[in-house]
Amino acid sequence: MKTLDSIVTELDTLIKLGNSKKARQILIKLTSKKIPRTHQLPFAKIARRLQMGKTSLKILLPLVHPHGRKTGTATALELAEYAAALSGLGSTTEAITILKKPDVQENPQALLLLSNTYFTIWEYGKAIPLL
Repeated sequence: MKTLDSIVTELDTLIKLGNSKKARQILIKLTSKKIPRTHQLPFAKIARRLQMGKTSLKILLPLVHPHGRKTGTATALELAEYAAALSGLGSTTEAITILKKPDVQENPQALLLLSNTYFTIWEYGKAIPLL
């Protein structure tokens, strides 16, 4: 049986080789099961790279918006990835709100994602200083 780390590596390799169809099939089978917290971020990133933004959101949703009165337990990296998926699906306002949070902005990748989000809405003046 493959470990989750080896599956992430396999999916990454398939994407790099241009075999996104097979990578999508593997990820769809995997996301029908509960993904442990330790692997939610890597699989969400893979999903976004495969243009599966809804799957990426589905993976991270319990961390960002938990059920009930619980507060979110998402890390800055998980929030940034969630925002990237939102942006890819056209929900740029919510993505920008998340990416502008101070704890999220400590991550250089978040600044790049924020810049990319501004580019998608033609806000080049706001995007360029972040690069």
